[in-house]
Amino acid sequence: DVVIDDVVHIPARRKVLFIDACRNNPLVGRGASGPRSFAALSKAEGLRVLYATRPSGLSYEDDKLQHGVFSYFLLRGLKGEAAGSDGLITFSDLVNYVTESVPTFGLQKGKAQKPFEAGEAAGDFLLARSISTAATTNPTASAIANADAIAKEGLELVAHQKYSEAVIAFSTAISAGGAV
Repeated sequence: DVVIDDVVHIPARRKVLFIDACRNNPLVGRGASGPRSFAALSKAEGLRVLYATRPSGLSYEDDKLQHGVFSYFLLRGLKGEAAGSDGLITFSDLVNYVTESVPTFGLQKGKAQKPFEAGEAAGDFLLARSISTAATTNPTASAIANADAIAKEGLELVAHQKYSEAVIAFSTAISAGGAV
């Protein structure tokens, strides 16, 4: 793939592509348990790709969804439906959600579609956090302690000039009820 080859050469540590397109050209091819830390997520690097379908497969649209089926579930996942129990949405969380939701929807419509993951990467990529997690009203003592620990990780990230990761850490800490 020309696009993939171009993206590989972009000098960013983490690169993500979501490609919602048919792949029926035969020449084209190619869940976490326990608490996840921002320090571990910030060490991730490489290229991760989530295609709408496998090589030689078709990608479907649905008039009622007003999107391609893949894009519809990708957006829902990024809006929070793919979030882990900690409220974070990582690439792996999103892959698990989309690769379960798209085929299930397709079975109901009689159109088989299975998303396909590719790329070379070390670690998981943090993509977003669930908006519903930010709506915590009465944080428990353990939630506050966890938020404070996340805020401390944010400070470490600032010290290492990893500002975008620090912003995510601070946002997560605030939404969990910590005293940032």
